Amino acid sequence: MQASITPETRAKIRGTIRRIKEFGREISSLIYMTSVVVPRVDAEEELLGDEFGIQVRIRDAKYIAAHINDSIQTIQAFRSYLSHYLEYLRNIGSAETIGDVPRVASRSLCVFLGQELERRRGNTEMLEGVTDSLILWSLEGTDPDKGTFMTRDDILRKIEGALPTAVDVMRGVLDSRLERLAAKDNTSGREIRSYNKEGHYCLPFEARQIVEQENAEDEYLRTSVSDVFRSRIEPLLRSDDEPELVSQAVRACHRALEIAYETQGLEMAYFLNGDEPDNFTPPTISDNLGKALHDQGLFGAKAIRVGELAFSALRLTIYDSSEEERVYLGKMSRTYILMFLLRNDAKVVEYFRGMSADLVLYVGTDIIVRSLSEYYLQKKDQSTIGTLEILREAGSKLILTERCVEEVWTHLKATSAEYQNH
Repeated sequence: MQASITPETRAKIRGTIRRIKEFGREISSLIYMTSVVVPRVDAEEELLGDEFGIQVRIRDAKYIAAHINDSIQTIQAFRSYLSHYLEYLRNIGSAETIGDVPRVASRSLCVFLGQELERRRGNTEMLEGVTDSLILWSLEGTDPDKGTFMTRDDILRKIEGALPTAVDVMRGVLDSRLERLAAKDNTSGREIRSYNKEGHYCLPFEARQIVEQENAEDEYLRTSVSDVFRSRIEPLLRSDDEPELVSQAVRACHRALEIAYETQGLEMAYFLNGDEPDNFTPPTISDNLGKALHDQGLFGAKAIRVGELAFSALRLTIYDSSEEERVYLGKMSRTYILMFLLRNDAKVVEYFRGMSADLVLYVGTDIIVRSLSEYYLQKKDQSTIGTLEILREAGSKLILTERCVEEVWTHLKATSAEYQNH
């Protein structure tokens, strides 16, 4: 029996069997345990078994996950050796959906707001959803069994410390939302406990369970996206590549996407404040990848190689994304944009609350160019075109002026002429 975390399962098993035989030992069967997901396990077992004339059994990550609760022994082994690594998921917003962003509030608040608004979508208006989420976030650490509570003023102070701009918007609805969250007939059930006589509030056990479940789901989503990146990167490895390049490239992919959404949020914040600097140019994915490699401390030839692998994976994220990636990117986009909005001008939340279908959007040249650039993408990856369709179906008014079309057409003609002549 052998256990390994090596990504290359087939090469590892071959090497093990050969070494055993080199030492003069007889081997009739090998059980190989791995934390890696092995595609087509039965085919791998048959191939290696026929090659060496022995019985090979592979127990990969999916097998372990499916059988971890099969016996008292496996459950106890999990509790003794692994469960403490997952304790962080019990804390509000602890899933690593996004990275740390110096320009906004704490990462845990960003993540938790994204989770909560996703869960509440369709049940409450945006202002109420944001207020509810901030209340629940502020009550982290309260526990009726331990006698730890917070008052209304405590809640307000904690929120103000993290998001000063949100307090003025919340004041008008805070009391009604506290009452609603504590009500038995709340659409999501009783989400907080209130002790009216003392003016105390706390999170019940059920709410903490929901937090843990949402963190686990988000963490699993991020892990699934990492597996997608890994499946694209591993076939590109050369014989002289170090195995650690795969994990480094996966981390670079995640960080490059985070930087893209940080920039998107920053651009929105500049727009709202009307103070966009003259030299502000949104970076490309390759620019973001360069910064991500720098953040990892990778330089020289190694950075170039890791960058090549990561860029190949990210190209497919943009041009042929998986379902996991689309869900993951959607969560990141909503979380980052919301946090930058709240950090810079929380009144935008009230604006969206009353806007409904009264949005009038003037389609500028940038949107036309972005839409044209998506023409040959699969429909699932046409984000700009898809957004315009959603807006139109929701009753928004889209206005395309002749001047914008003329500007794009003129540029296209000029570029074509330059290509033909030069």
